[in-house]
Amino acid sequence: MVSARFQRYYDNGSLFITSRDNFNGYPVLCIANRKRIPCTSENILVTLKPGSDTGATLKQIIDFRRGVAASPVNLSGCQAITYDQGEI
Repeated sequence: MVSARFQRYYDNGSLFITSRDNFNGYPVLCIANRKRIPCTSENILVTLKPGSDTGATLKQIIDFRRGVAASPVNLSGCQAITYDQGEI
């Protein structure tokens, strides 16, 4: 879902991500097609876990987008499991 929202704004040629530390009790990252658009329920990109650092998460996303970071941003807090020839 996050990737689809991100891609939709990217395809339209404008992509601005902002953060808000408390939206209905959760930290969120919002996306818009121009600067200084407030976070609303309509433009939330992702809701983060309570206590998450929105600024650090935003930096990770931007670094990944620019190719500075080699690995995807883990937004769920879970550990990724990979399989290689049937082995975990």
